Amino acid sequence: MSDATAQEFDDKSFHPREREVCSEYFDESTNPMCTPARYVRIRQHMLDQWEACRPAYLTKSAARRGLKKAGNVNSIAKVHVVLEELGMINKGAELPQS
Repeated sequence: MSDATAQEFDDKSFHPREREVCSEYFDESTNPMCTPARYVRIRQHMLDQWEACRPAYLTKSAARRGLKKAGNVNSIAKVHVVLEELGMINKGAELPQS
């Protein structure tokens, strides 16, 4: 999959992979709390967090900090996964050693 750039994303457009991986945010019938607007808020927060910490790796835990009432841990983790797949976060960063 090719890397995306921040300019490719806005509040009204979503990469097909985002819709696939984070489908709960685009089908409000499954969970009315998961909306496209909430997805955008989480996505933008993670992009901002990555900009603040790069070139260090942005972990899922660090990305969740500051997200109050944004969704459950698993849903938020999916956003992290798809942004990483698309090259929007952690591009060129090394995984932290445990």
